Order: sequence, then C-alpha cells, then structure tokens
Amino acid sequence: EFRRVLFRSVVFIPYGSYLMNNIDLNGVSLFGMDKHTTKIVAKGGISSPFIKLNNAGIYGITVDGNSDTQVNDITGIQSSN
Repeated sequence: EFRRVLFRSVVFIPYGSYLMNNIDLNGVSLFGMDKHTTKIVAKGGISSPFIKLNNAGIYGITVDGNSDTQVNDITGIQSSN
C-alpha cells in the first residue's frame, strides 16, 4: 500500500537543465538524479512565486531563479505544506 501511494505522486526528472515557467505542485513531488546533474531554471519574465508547493516536495534537484534575466522580483519557492 505504501509503495503504491508513494509512486503515484512522484515525477522523476532525469539529468539535464530544464527552462520552465511557473510550477504549481499539488500533492506531487519531483525527484531528480542529484543536485549536481538535474536543474530547474526559471524562464525570464515569470511572475512570483516560481514554484508553489502544496503537500509536495523537490528532491535531488537544483532550483535556479535565473535572477540575471528576471524583470520582476520573484519568490523562488512558496510552500504551504
């Protein structure tokens, strides 16, 4: 039962860098290879916050707010866990 619940709510992201807009995770956790090889990068001009977590988590992933290209001040991660 535990294994079925755990794997139902997990998304695995392989190694690489991924340019993304705002991310809203509700009950789904992201797992990467490790923090040195998997990176989520905020696309320039996004609104705040970059990532919203609700009953979710991020593991083995580097989160890069890409502050050099942002036109607005952004919140990196907002959690309501």
